[in-house]
Amino acid sequence: MTPKEKAEELVDKFIQYTPADSEFEYPYAKQCALIAVNEILSDYKNYLLHANTEYKGLMYWKEVKQELNEYRNA
Repeated sequence: MTPKEKAEELVDKFIQYTPADSEFEYPYAKQCALIAVNEILSDYKNYLLHANTEYKGLMYWKEVKQELNEYRNA
């Protein structure tokens, strides 16, 4: 998958959760995709700065996903 295809895929994934038929639908989805990519890049930068963090990084993102799934379900 090319970077352009991945960018489009991410926007498409977020667009379904934005206000429908709104002039902000695409900008909101794009901003969400950018936030996600920036978080991944930040984590990758930390990985490069510290040895042996690949596994910890993977576990961290799995825990973040779990917290998101549980968010406001209490």
